[in-house]
Amino acid sequence: MSRLDQSLRDLLTHRRLPVVSAVLAMLLCTPAIDIGFFLDDYIHQAALTQPEELPEIHASPDRLFEFVSAGKKVLSDSMPWWASEDLKLAFWRPISGASHWLDHHLWPDSPRWMHIHSLLWLGLTAFLAALAFRRILGDTTWVAGLAALLFAVDDVHAWPAMWIANRNALLSVAWALLSLVSYDAWRRQGRRWGAVATPFFLLLAVLSGESAVAGGAYLLAYALTLEPGPWRRRLLPLLPSALVGVVWLAIYKWLGFGARGSSAYLDPLTNPFQFLGGLIERLPMLMLGLWTPMPADGYLLTSADGQRWMWVLAVGLMLVIVALCTPMVLNDRRARFFALGLIGSLIPACIIFPMNRQLLFAGFATSGLLALFVENVQKRRAASRKTVRWGTRLATVTVLGVHLVLAPLILLGTPSQLHLLARLMDRAVLSLPDDASIHDQRLIVVHAPGHVFTSGSKVMQVLRGRPTPRDLLVLSGTIWSLEIERLDDHSLVARPDGGFMPPAGHDPTGTGGHLNQMRAFAGFDLIFQDSGRRSKVGDRFTRPGVEIEITALTEEGRPGEATFRFDRSLEDPNLRWVRWQDGIFVPFALPQVGESVTMPAPRLFPGKNDH
Repeated sequence: MSRLDQSLRDLLTHRRLPVVSAVLAMLLCTPAIDIGFFLDDYIHQAALTQPEELPEIHASPDRLFEFVSAGKKVLSDSMPWWASEDLKLAFWRPISGASHWLDHHLWPDSPRWMHIHSLLWLGLTAFLAALAFRRILGDTTWVAGLAALLFAVDDVHAWPAMWIANRNALLSVAWALLSLVSYDAWRRQGRRWGAVATPFFLLLAVLSGESAVAGGAYLLAYALTLEPGPWRRRLLPLLPSALVGVVWLAIYKWLGFGARGSSAYLDPLTNPFQFLGGLIERLPMLMLGLWTPMPADGYLLTSADGQRWMWVLAVGLMLVIVALCTPMVLNDRRARFFALGLIGSLIPACIIFPMNRQLLFAGFATSGLLALFVENVQKRRAASRKTVRWGTRLATVTVLGVHLVLAPLILLGTPSQLHLLARLMDRAVLSLPDDASIHDQRLIVVHAPGHVFTSGSKVMQVLRGRPTPRDLLVLSGTIWSLEIERLDDHSLVARPDGGFMPPAGHDPTGTGGHLNQMRAFAGFDLIFQDSGRRSKVGDRFTRPGVEIEITALTEEGRPGEATFRFDRSLEDPNLRWVRWQDGIFVPFALPQVGESVTMPAPRLFPGKNDH
C-alpha cells in the first residue's frame, strides 16, 4: 500500500500534471465533436453569414448574443404571443463573439472544427486551473495535483465544452484564472507585471461573459484570506480590478444590455428582493449539482412536490458540507479562500434558473475544497496513527467515488444526450412545410411541446436553403393536452390543460410523475415569462393578422383560455395549419364551427409514453 501511495503522490506532484489535466479534460469531451449545431449555434451562424432573408439578426461580434432588445428581435417570429412587450435578452460578450467570428472565417461549414476550438479552450482552462491550484496549495504538494484532476474530470464542464454557443463560459473562466495567477505572482512573488496583467485579464473575462464577475470574487477572497498584513494593504491592490468591474458594468448598462421581463433571469440591481428570493431557491440546487451526480438542471424536470423535496435534500446536503468543512475552514486559510470563492461564484450563477453549465467557476472552488478535505483526513490519520472515524472515511470514499469515478462517466455519456436533443429539434424543424407557397403564408402551429421546437426555426430553415413562412404563430406550447374550439369562420379558442405560462414543475393532471423529461422543453418557456406580470380577463395581444384576447384565468391567475380572431377565414389558403404528432409537425384539420377537438399530451416518438 505504501508503494501505491507513493506512486499516486509522484503522479499528483509531477511537473507535467497541468498538461495531463488539460489533455484528460479534452479527451473526456471529445465525443462532442459530432454533435453539430444546437439551438443558439444556428443564430450565430446566421449572424455571421448574414443571409438576406434575416436582416433582423446582428452581424457584429459584439452583438452576437443580443437575442431580444428594443431595436431588433431575432426570435420575434417564434416568440410566444404572451411574451412580455418589455422582454429583453441581450448580453454583451464581444470576446466570445470574436471567437465565433474566427470560427466562421477559418472553417465556416465545419461544426466539428468549431467543437475542437471549444475543446482547446477547455484544455486551456484545465491547464490554468492546475497552475492556480499549485500556486495556492503548493507547487510540490499532492493536494494541488488532486484538485487539478478533480477539476479536469468535473461533469459541470459538459455543456460549455460540448455546446459551441456556450463557449463563452470557458473563455470567462480561462481569463479569470489568468487574472488570479497574475495576482498571485504580483502579491506573493513581487512580479510587477502582475499589477497590470490582473485587471487586463479580468477585463477580457467580463467581456467574454457576465459570469466572470466571479473572477473578481476570487481576487477578493485572495486578499481576505491569503494576503498578509493590515486590511488596507490587502484591499488597495484590488482597486484597478474593481475599477474594471465598475466601468464594465456602467458601459454594459449604458449600451442597453441585460435581461428584463423574464422569470428565468433575475437582475440583482433592478430588483434585489426578487433576486434574494431566487437566491434562496436556486443556490441549494446549484450545490446539489456541484457535490452530487444529480444535475442542477433536474430541478426543471421535477414536479412541484419533487422540487420541494429536492430543495430540502439540497439544504440538508449543504448543512452536511458545512459541518464537514467548518473545522478545516477555521484552521486553514487556503480552505477559507476556496470557501469564499465558492460563495462568490454561486451568487452570480443564481441570476438564471439552476443549470450545471453555470457552475464552471464554482467547480474550481469545489475541487480545491475536496482536495483539502482529503488532505485533512490524511493528516488526522497520520497524526493519531489510528483509523479515522467511519463517518469521515465514508465521506472521503464518497467524495472520491463521485468526483473521480462517476463524474468522468457522466461526462462521457453527455454527448449522446446532447446529440439526441439536437437531432430531435432538427427533425421537428425539417417537418415544417417547405413548399414554395409557404413564402406567402402564415404558419399557425396549433400545438407544440414548448416553444423550443419553433424558436429559431426560421433561422434553421434559411441556413438549410428552405422556404420560410411569412409569419409564424404558436397557439399553445404545452406538454399537456390542448382543446381547440371553433367559434365562427374567423375565430377559435385554445384551452391548454393547466393554462398558458405554467410555472416550473406544473402538473395539472397529476399523471406526469415526479421526474418528466418533457418538462425540459416546457422549462425553455420560462425565458419568455414575466413572473411579475399579472394577467386579467380581457387582456389583448396583437400579432400579424390576428387579435388575441385572454377570456379565462386559471385558479392561480394565469391565462387559462385565449380567443384568437383572425383577419380572414380560417380556411383561407394564406393560413397554413400544423400540429405536433410524435416528434414532427403534421397538417391540422380545423374543426367545424361550434365543434371542438382535443389533442393529447405531446410525445417525442410514436407509441412511446414520454412522461
